[in-house]
Amino acid sequence: NLLDGLDTLSVKLGVSSSLAFLYLGVIAHSPATIYLSFILISALVVFYFFNREPAKIYMGEIGGSIIGLTYFIQSVLCFSNLKEHYSFTNTLSLVLIACIFPIIELAISFTRRIMFKKSPFRGDRLHLHYIIKNKYNLSASTTSNYMGSGSILVLGLGFLLTKSFGPILALTCITIVSLQVYLSVCLKEWKAFWANKDTEHLFLIFEGKTINVIDSSQFGSLDISLNKTKSKNPSKKKSA
Repeated sequence: NLLDGLDTLSVKLGVSSSLAFLYLGVIAHSPATIYLSFILISALVVFYFFNREPAKIYMGEIGGSIIGLTYFIQSVLCFSNLKEHYSFTNTLSLVLIACIFPIIELAISFTRRIMFKKSPFRGDRLHLHYIIKNKYNLSASTTSNYMGSGSILVLGLGFLLTKSFGPILALTCITIVSLQVYLSVCLKEWKAFWANKDTEHLFLIFEGKTINVIDSSQFGSLDISLNKTKSKNPSKKKSA
């Protein structure tokens, strides 16, 4: 659900991860994983025509949860078959490579919100896709294309490195690459948000309260004075 912020973004990232699980299903000789990959890709391709910008239908939390559940099932199936040919750590690394982008997005989003002293489940617009869209003034569709292409490149790099250096080193490399992309693109905006956190907290004080805005043109002049007085009777509030 964290990756469902822009039109077609979940579709393109979902297809890229499904292709990764399709590859794992082939090398793991897991027909169930292959079938699930084809089913999910087919569903996402059909959904694309309704979700493309401007979107007519949105995936919502249920749609995002179904994609995540499919990843989980595919991971279990692949792990069960791959562990017969690889060690535990190598098998786990292969499965993590296939869904590295959602994992990193989840980890960074939760860490960032906790550091900002916010609930990790409270949404914000400090995700990579939002920052890319706003920073470079891109459309939702173009931003999704960049994110989907980047995901395919990272996954391809991971499996390419696996053949040469093994799954553990491959997972380490693509994790570092992904984190570097996040920091290079988002760090400045995160720092700016942190610098303005006091202003945001001021608005949060009034969140959910009824506020009437009065046009300044209705006043000839406006003077505000603050007087510090002590009440003789602390139990009673002094009215002004």
